[in-house]
Amino acid sequence: MDELNVFERLVVDLSPDERAQMLDKLKSSNLELEKLAFDPTIEKSVRGVDNLYDLSVIEKILIWFFSVFMQKKRDDVVLDFALRHCSKKLIESQLVTANKSGLRRRFQEELYLLSRSLLMFQSPVSAVEDGNKGAFYSLIFEIEFPDRYQDLIEMIDPSVVAFKNNLKSSDISSIKAKISSSFEVWLDNLDASIRSQMQDYAIAFESLTKLSLFPFNSFLKLFRNYHGEKMASIEQSKKYLNDLGTAIFSFKILPDDMILKALYIFMIEQERGEVDNSKLDLWVKNVSAVIASLKDFLKKTHYTDLLKFSNRNPEYKVVPSEPTADWFVDFKNFWKRYIKISITDYSNKAELEHFLADFSNFFGSEISRLDNYRKDLYGDVFPIIYEYSAGATLMAYNKIIDNILHDLKILIGEGDFFKQDNLRELESSYQVLVSIGTCIRDYNDQIAPKGKIGVLILNSEDEQGIAEASNKINRGVAKCIRSFVTATLSISNVLSGVLRKADSNTYDSLSNISSIRAGSNIQYIDRLESHYKWLTSVSGIINTLFEQEKLLRKID
Repeated sequence: MDELNVFERLVVDLSPDERAQMLDKLKSSNLELEKLAFDPTIEKSVRGVDNLYDLSVIEKILIWFFSVFMQKKRDDVVLDFALRHCSKKLIESQLVTANKSGLRRRFQEELYLLSRSLLMFQSPVSAVEDGNKGAFYSLIFEIEFPDRYQDLIEMIDPSVVAFKNNLKSSDISSIKAKISSSFEVWLDNLDASIRSQMQDYAIAFESLTKLSLFPFNSFLKLFRNYHGEKMASIEQSKKYLNDLGTAIFSFKILPDDMILKALYIFMIEQERGEVDNSKLDLWVKNVSAVIASLKDFLKKTHYTDLLKFSNRNPEYKVVPSEPTADWFVDFKNFWKRYIKISITDYSNKAELEHFLADFSNFFGSEISRLDNYRKDLYGDVFPIIYEYSAGATLMAYNKIIDNILHDLKILIGEGDFFKQDNLRELESSYQVLVSIGTCIRDYNDQIAPKGKIGVLILNSEDEQGIAEASNKINRGVAKCIRSFVTATLSISNVLSGVLRKADSNTYDSLSNISSIRAGSNIQYIDRLESHYKWLTSVSGIINTLFEQEKLLRKID
């Protein structure tokens, strides 16, 4: 079964109180981004070839001189004159080598400082880019349009839909059809202003992504030692310079602080933390520091002049790439996936309730859950998966110990089996059944408040350690349950042969079936008949419970 990942659960799993608290903290934090003092639309500042007639007489003479006596094309000479102001500034600032062919160490240092300042964005941006855009846009949608978001949540809740439309929980196809239809109508009725605002956010995030995930390391690797100084060829660097200029220009269109606040939530969720006012304020402060670093980089590197010079174009303009972001597609796909998972989960829970009722009818009482291995004790901190199937197994084990084990022991000791493999299978399964109670109780004791794992849960902040312990306990309990189901089914198969109910040649009866337990043979055979039916039923019911619980919280 599909599952929601950690970021997708962030969008839908918070309790109303937790969600309200988180949103209040976000809204109370003011993030005022200082505008970038960088205009990449460079105006003509130097005359070019097309307006040569505007040059002074001296300039025209010099151009003629260099063209004739240095055998250079006139256009190249004009271009050199046009770029000499840029090159002079870059050489004097120690950014470009005197021969104008390389970027110097000072530019490398400024580039490195800029890349370090942008590191804070890399982790959360990468988390969103890694298949989580739909969840990210949904988070922004909730913050910006809480009423519409709440309408959506209620409209796609299977239990709410079933109640409002008087549908049975088993009528999954009708519930699914109703939700799908309502969701499409809800999408169609979204205001144009909402769609436009969300698209602005999507484009803004795309621009932030281009800048924060720019391949700085690849650019920096171009710098190598030449005659005792680190330099990089301008020709090799040109593409990186242009792409970085485009990324910086794109970053200017960030509309407001919403993207950055939503990224903060993704960041802390990735670190399994909490929305904290002091940490949020620090994040806001660091964002402002990034803007300052970017402005400082542009100023110190004379970046507009560097772009003109590297492209040999005095009128070079940074042209932003066309945005490709489409929030609506990612948003819709996320909720369609969530609806599918939600309906499947609802169906599985309904099935579980059905099987719990079957078990209660079978046993004549509800399942007695264990003292410690239960969901209401630790909640999500230490997720319990096989709560009901573990309780059912222990109940069945106690019944076997009280009412069945003695008769099985007689069969092992006094039965004259035609097939010794059947006897060995019975003996092996018997030993497994005897150990099941200890197996389950041991794991139950480990997570008691004073147990080995219980102490870890209550006192440790090592979330990874707790998660590993949780998986170990759940897998251990699962192994006990599987062993019980396998053993009871195996004994049931052996009894089917003993009682001549087997259809295959694998299981056979006893040579002394009619004389075993002399004096009470008829009553003993009747009890074996009853045990056979009971073990066959209980193994099936517990296995079904086990599989349903595994579907609800899959780990294996």
